[in-house]
Amino acid sequence: MDRKTLSQILAILLWMPLFLAPLLTAQPSIPAKATVSARIEYGYGLVFYHIELPEPTTSLSFNVSGYTGKLVLAVAQTERQRNVLAVVDKSQMKFAFSDPARQVNITFVFDIVTSNLTTIEIRFPIPLSPFGYATNVSGTASFSTGINVNSTFGKVMGSQVSYNATLPPASYDVIRGSTSSGQVPVGKIARINRTIILEADKIVYEDTVEILQLSNYPITSLAIALPVSYVFDGAEGLLGPYPRNYWHSYNASNSTLILITLMSSVQLVGQRTVLTLRYHTNRSNMINAYMGLGFVVTDYSVKLCIRGSLTVPQEFTTGETVTGSLQCYVLKPVGPLFQADLYPRVPVSNIVFKPSTGLSLAETVMILLVLILLLATGVFAVARIRRNKVEKAKEKVLTATTVPREVSEAIYKILLRREELLITAIENLNSLRARKAGTTKIVSVIREYEKRDTALETEVSKLLGQLGDAGREITNEMVRIKEGIHQRMNEIEKIERNYRVGRLDKKEYNVRIESLETELRNLAQKFRELAEKNI
Repeated sequence: MDRKTLSQILAILLWMPLFLAPLLTAQPSIPAKATVSARIEYGYGLVFYHIELPEPTTSLSFNVSGYTGKLVLAVAQTERQRNVLAVVDKSQMKFAFSDPARQVNITFVFDIVTSNLTTIEIRFPIPLSPFGYATNVSGTASFSTGINVNSTFGKVMGSQVSYNATLPPASYDVIRGSTSSGQVPVGKIARINRTIILEADKIVYEDTVEILQLSNYPITSLAIALPVSYVFDGAEGLLGPYPRNYWHSYNASNSTLILITLMSSVQLVGQRTVLTLRYHTNRSNMINAYMGLGFVVTDYSVKLCIRGSLTVPQEFTTGETVTGSLQCYVLKPVGPLFQADLYPRVPVSNIVFKPSTGLSLAETVMILLVLILLLATGVFAVARIRRNKVEKAKEKVLTATTVPREVSEAIYKILLRREELLITAIENLNSLRARKAGTTKIVSVIREYEKRDTALETEVSKLLGQLGDAGREITNEMVRIKEGIHQRMNEIEKIERNYRVGRLDKKEYNVRIESLETELRNLAQKFRELAEKNI
């Protein structure tokens, strides 16, 4: 070998590390390992992702270019850290860990469903590998039978997509699919109004859940997951309390699954139904106010209430209200509800329970006995004076005897149910119009509403009879509200019939229907105002 050739070889050897350095440092030589499981639950796409990295890291980022607007929630857990929420930066989801981690479990939630009267479509992004790591990915995305899907990286078999490949860094799949709206049940929880009542020995939750139908396949059940320390007390719908055989509980490793059969199922796209869930746990000064029930909810309200007073840190509250005998603190939303322990608990202090102001049975009987004695020992000569004293004694007894708390609360809840029932009827009428249903079906919805509302009216009237003059005032106001509703429902029937026989053009029909619906919603609100003002 001559001297010139040797010099060339040495030069190559000297420069080679400079050329190889970027390749050696760009990504680990050993690929990461990931398993993925994906499905649709209550209208959202869920991805359960586990990754084992070749070396510990304090951060992970995933590519969701073009789909960041569809991301609802992304939360990670490591061996040492729970509930690390992702931060979205342009086209990336970024997780930052306080301690280096090799194994990470991540749950991604995407809003993936769009639907109309005839078709359901899905666009489901599936993160497969993080930035900086080639990844050996295995797992499946499963869908209801009847959904036709296609995938870029996965193997499609019927309504299932399988993954088993080593993919470059920052890879993600987008599963596209569609089906007839009558093929599969798809709905979501549109809203939850949560009231938490702090009692002396327990914390009571009342969740009013609004279910929205996204398909034309009936939704007949609702499943919730409660931590093991919680007890499910029952459910109540538009038809009243659910019988015990309408719900069943199943024990899991760290939770209790409650499966509820709906008494009022939703059948068609756009229909809604309302259900109130009640459950409780032991008393604590740390309130799990933002506890998820296993389904995703982005629209919700939370009130923390007590018959008395307490102190809630200002950073958790937006204001205070009084509902009946309850002092309530309105809490700020923190993010989508999903898992039971996703968000920090709300601390409360300076708890003071208001003592009962009602008379005991013995005290009431004693006052009545005194009244009877006064009446029995009256003297005709001073009958007028005695009569005045008796009337004053009667007023004193009536003033001192308070209506039982259970009665006032029952009245309050029935009035709210009347509001919910009317709103649901309006939504159902809208759905029928969108489907161009005939007058017969529309009238059937109106008659069903009137039947259920009359049952609620009868029930609440019996309770209002225990309130004396105040009860009569509320009853009179309810009658005025019902007359207004009845008048507008009759007008809707006439408009529907006139439109279908050609006596109204479409523009006038839409204007009049929209105006009547606005008036009906205002009347529905009056039930709530009546409840909050008087009960």
